[in-house]
Amino acid sequence: MGQDGGEHLVDPEATGSFVARVNRYRESVGHRRFAGEDPVVYPESKAPAEVAAAAIAAERLGGLLRLDSQAISPAEDLAAAELDAGLRALANWDVRLARWRLAIAAGYAHLAEQQQRVSLARALAQTVRDLLYEPPGRPRVKPEAPVLMLLPALDRLPREELDFYAEEAKRLAELWREASRDDLLWSGWALARTRVSLRDGEPDAALAWLLRIYRRNRARLPADDPLERLVRPAEATFRLLLPLADGEDEAELRKLAEDASPHDLLVATVATLSQVWGTDLLQVSDRFALVLYQQPEPDRERPT
Repeated sequence: MGQDGGEHLVDPEATGSFVARVNRYRESVGHRRFAGEDPVVYPESKAPAEVAAAAIAAERLGGLLRLDSQAISPAEDLAAAELDAGLRALANWDVRLARWRLAIAAGYAHLAEQQQRVSLARALAQTVRDLLYEPPGRPRVKPEAPVLMLLPALDRLPREELDFYAEEAKRLAELWREASRDDLLWSGWALARTRVSLRDGEPDAALAWLLRIYRRNRARLPADDPLERLVRPAEATFRLLLPLADGEDEAELRKLAEDASPHDLLVATVATLSQVWGTDLLQVSDRFALVLYQQPEPDRERPT
């Protein structure tokens, strides 16, 4: 028996009946939605079990609950949670996860303010995508455009929030353009690509970006820099993908490539270039991350 003497033991028959009631609502709304109608759930009676089943069905469908002539959106808290998760994913350059979360949020959101905030987050996702995956300074790409074009339509959001993201989109876009002319910024941008590749389980892609960073900065390194020791195995990894030149030994290249470590090369690259440039390369890389707007806390009356 449970801690309460069995008081809260689940009743299989009652549970099955309740779940069947929920599913009946879901199927009914699903048919109406397929026919082009709005996903609105109407409780068949005011009995508590009936209202509860209708509310759960509406929440799971991302629909509306019609109760006492009022339309209620029971999944708005889920929309807010998915929106928050999507924004946090964007701040970590995870565009794929962010878009998935935001698609779920869009399915749950019915309040106008919430819908507009999701639309803004989707525009920010495009900005982050362009910033991260387009070569810096590519003329046809304007990373800030999706956000700036959308802002005039967002009439339900606070002006402070809109202004913040307008400036943030412009900041990221300008930093991205400047990276095409500045080797330090380019190295920070490429390091962001490296970190994303490692997070996504793509070690060869990470090695490729680290090699590009190395070659971009090779002229600044002393001839006997120890970074070269870690670079050679990484280069061997990709030499094996190409026809071998005269004098190259495939067995030696394979043995050398076994020592390639994107993590070790990343740590060494950051340490070496931070010293060369006189600034923390990780902090330079972090400048390419989206900064999130912080909602002001409501004023509270202080005791006198």
